[in-house]
Amino acid sequence: MGRSYNLTKPACELLEAGCEDDLIAAVTVQSPAMVLHCTKKVRLKFRAVQAQQKRTEQKQNVWTVEGRLERTL
Repeated sequence: MGRSYNLTKPACELLEAGCEDDLIAAVTVQSPAMVLHCTKKVRLKFRAVQAQQKRTEQKQNVWTVEGRLERTL
């Protein structure tokens, strides 16, 4: 039997660099399902950051009495 290599870190680094799943799968020689599995924590982190950014953005938006959306500083 061949050696088992941990390709989670390289897959995560490629995802953080902006690579698409099919490219990550090709480089790490993993199935698309395995790429999704190995990068689950990084994807969760990205989603949490996106959610927090949206939350912060929403707090900066204020609706006026006239119905206009204004940004506060």
